Amino acid sequence: MNIHHFIWRTLVSILLLGPTLGWAAPTQIPGRLEAEDYDSYYDTTTGNSGGAYRYDDVDIEPTTDAGGGHNVGWVAASEYLKYPIQVNQSGTYRITLRSATPYSNRGVRVKIDNTDVSGRLTAPNTGGWQNWTDVSFETQLTSGQHQVEVYFEEDLQNLNYLDFTWLDDDSNNDWQLVWSDEFNGNQIDTGKWEHEVNGWGGGNNELQYYTARPQNSHVANGVLTLTARQERYTGPDGTREYTSARLRTQHKGDWRYGRVEVRARMPEGQGLWPAIWMLPTDDAYGGWAASGEIDIMEAVNLNNGGGNEVHGTLHYGGEWPNNTYSGEAYTPPTSVVDHFHEYAIEWEPGEIRWYVDGVHYQTQNDWWTSNGAYPAPFDQRFHLILNVAVGGNWPGNPDGSTVFPQTMQVDYVRVYQRP
Repeated sequence: MNIHHFIWRTLVSILLLGPTLGWAAPTQIPGRLEAEDYDSYYDTTTGNSGGAYRYDDVDIEPTTDAGGGHNVGWVAASEYLKYPIQVNQSGTYRITLRSATPYSNRGVRVKIDNTDVSGRLTAPNTGGWQNWTDVSFETQLTSGQHQVEVYFEEDLQNLNYLDFTWLDDDSNNDWQLVWSDEFNGNQIDTGKWEHEVNGWGGGNNELQYYTARPQNSHVANGVLTLTARQERYTGPDGTREYTSARLRTQHKGDWRYGRVEVRARMPEGQGLWPAIWMLPTDDAYGGWAASGEIDIMEAVNLNNGGGNEVHGTLHYGGEWPNNTYSGEAYTPPTSVVDHFHEYAIEWEPGEIRWYVDGVHYQTQNDWWTSNGAYPAPFDQRFHLILNVAVGGNWPGNPDGSTVFPQTMQVDYVRVYQRP
């Protein structure tokens, strides 16, 4: 090979392949990160199926989205794209992915410096490969250079760009407290809470009888305590071998959108099922689950078969048995039994985000109901429920290893809304 041929081939390699080798200049943030301007990648197929913009293995095509340009397409599960960014201002950022797909529940995650900051984001069915929508989440970024990774959990989705918007100077981003209970008194505030008293099993074959007795729920030392006991109890719904408590805010605290925070410590053992969740106040779209259900936190069999795992879930679709659900699990780094943790959702039109101690682990924006148009059913008033169930279809029954009584302790409940 003569020297001129060598130089020519080297220049072509730099021009065509350089960005995939880590030579791209960092994108300035706040700003827009174009999907096709990756620095490195993993792709499962050879060649550019779109035949546009670059000559490596990432599939790129022209886009008809507003502003034109290109998008990444033909995505396969486990593929990823990486980008260098230069963050010019520390603070809270809203990261918005511009997504299109004619399929439902297309999962994607965003990592910053190899840390998952988005949780699973689900791109909804937009009705076409060039019908675009926004999927967003919020996270903290520090000034300096970082690496962004977009990891595709499912195939059949297109990505146009990521917008990074700094929120610290956006007054509309501020949540304002609209309802709270710090449990600083010596009794449950009946202006905010109502006991549900029943023993019918909750539709899940649960074993407890929910009572309003102080043996099952009380406030002391700044904490609400819900106690599940192994004891025979007889009420209008019959006789049960366990008692517990279930409190709700219906008609005393009902909200359409907002941030809900509950700091709590969980019970443990086989057959225990603590929950922090929300149901529709008005059932505008019909019976369960056509009008929806938002599970902020559920856990089963903690320190037993359930480990230290908590769950965030949505229920929706048709009325039972034509209902469905979607959600994610998260394992906090410290025990949810031994320590208090803050469980939260941020619920906005068309999107719900889940947090544990400020860690965002899930976003959902792809749901439906048989009796209304999107974003139904999660566009109506919901109320909050706190309870500890015993037994049921999910956890199974207590066994010889289960120790009673078991308690869920709640330090505070706070509800915020945007101005």
